Amino acid sequence: MMVNTRMNIRLQKLRPVGLLLITAWFWILPAVGTAGDSEQEARKLYYNAQKSCLAREWDKAIDRLQQLIEQFPESKYHDDALFWIGYNLEKKPDSFADAFSAYERLIKKFPGSSWIDDAVIHQIGLAEKFVKTGNDHYLTFLSDKLKESEPSIRQQAAIALGKLGDKRAIPVLKETEKDEDLGEMATALLNALASGEGARTKQPITETVPEHLGISTVEDKNERVEKNATAKRSSFFESTSLQLYQKMMKVDNNWSKDELLTFGLFYILPPEQFEEFYALNPGYDRMEWQRKFWKRQDPTPTTDENERKDEFERRVNYAWEHYSDSWDFRHINYLKIQYLREGWAKAPWDARGEIYIKYGEPDFRTITGYHTEEWTYHKFNVDFLIKQYLTNIYGNAISPGPMSRNMYRDRMSYVEANFISNPEFRYQHDYKADAVKDFALQIKVQPEGKASAVQITYKMPLKELNITRYNGQQSVQFLEQYVIYDEDLREILRQEKVKTLDAAALSNLKDGKTIEQIITLNTAPGDYLFALRIQDPAAKKLAIFVERFSVKN
Repeated sequence: MMVNTRMNIRLQKLRPVGLLLITAWFWILPAVGTAGDSEQEARKLYYNAQKSCLAREWDKAIDRLQQLIEQFPESKYHDDALFWIGYNLEKKPDSFADAFSAYERLIKKFPGSSWIDDAVIHQIGLAEKFVKTGNDHYLTFLSDKLKESEPSIRQQAAIALGKLGDKRAIPVLKETEKDEDLGEMATALLNALASGEGARTKQPITETVPEHLGISTVEDKNERVEKNATAKRSSFFESTSLQLYQKMMKVDNNWSKDELLTFGLFYILPPEQFEEFYALNPGYDRMEWQRKFWKRQDPTPTTDENERKDEFERRVNYAWEHYSDSWDFRHINYLKIQYLREGWAKAPWDARGEIYIKYGEPDFRTITGYHTEEWTYHKFNVDFLIKQYLTNIYGNAISPGPMSRNMYRDRMSYVEANFISNPEFRYQHDYKADAVKDFALQIKVQPEGKASAVQITYKMPLKELNITRYNGQQSVQFLEQYVIYDEDLREILRQEKVKTLDAAALSNLKDGKTIEQIITLNTAPGDYLFALRIQDPAAKKLAIFVERFSVKN
């Protein structure tokens, strides 16, 4: 789902995402007016139901909403209450049918309600679950929704049918291919339908514990969990990496900035590199290691800002703020390091935080099952099913989503190796400019005894820059900025100037088409890093080059 935080909660694409939607509901309340004592009481019940929902006390929230409907049938909150009864019932795995009926009551009783579209989209998600368990009569419900006038309802019905392998979805999926948000998913489903794949698979709706553990009842958990855990273990779980992971965990939630950033590095660095970092003394040594690490990855090495490092820190803070909720799994007494539970040593965030740190904000985020979210990244052509309140330390909290399964089919190992288990940090800096084409840079170290130890030559086509004409004369102007770093990646020289080539200079170009500039440096013996930035704001062109060179004694 594209996360929507606007005060007017109208879902145009997918059904709500739990806490985000509930929070928005809370902030709408103060704006609602009251008319008489009965409306005051209705509002109070609605507010208290909201608090129960935030506390995940689904039954208590439902009771209060039902009390509102029974005691104040004429209240302006009546349709709101019906919608939220359905929503709370959805959170109870054994109450999906009741949730569907609650949404249906809302649709029939309040056809003009602003909650109608949301209720229908929720029904579509539930109908898809029902069909997967063999209730094929819900296919008729889904096919009927393909005829709705509201595009978001048609699209969601088509996607649900497409996932179920029903070819009636094809016409609407073809329309959906043009949608900016859902286009790639529609294309993947069309390809799957054309190849004859996408057939329905039976899977239970009712779950008493997280489905990724493969457990159907609490009573038989011990034997099956041990078997599952043994199958999941590999050499990694006897490795130094696991030991370091356990050392970083904390019982309390009093994380310092350095502790959070260190935990974040665990997910983006190869194990041997993280071990090298963690072996350093906390404080100065680790700070120096990180300074050099991020300097080598700076997308704008000639500026004071390091956008890649800033984005990493932002993601770590966001993961801590949004994905650190604990959940009290009272019936679970195994694999403790995986769970975010009060009183246990735990990580600062769950598997959602891990994915967020590595890949940033998903294009879509939606709840798909018991404590499970689907995160879709169209720019990477991948989606994930992610368990809430669990880390992926045992490799069972994150799995390929439906789009990935359709796209990669028999190559699920590709998603596992290149995304889920791969430590990395993907960030694409927006330079707000196009690269200068055919830009060339050469560094030549002069022999000893020469006045200029280093000669740096760069070339670029004249046509790549903005050519200004005034009184029949041509000229070009661009920014030349360079920085020299020593072997310790500390800045030792910075130069910046606006270069202007007038008509005379342009007429002297060797071939009339290529600009060539030379930078000369007197440099002491040592190893250096040279960073160059050439920018023409008028032409929206930019070239950034980084290259190492050495000057010998």
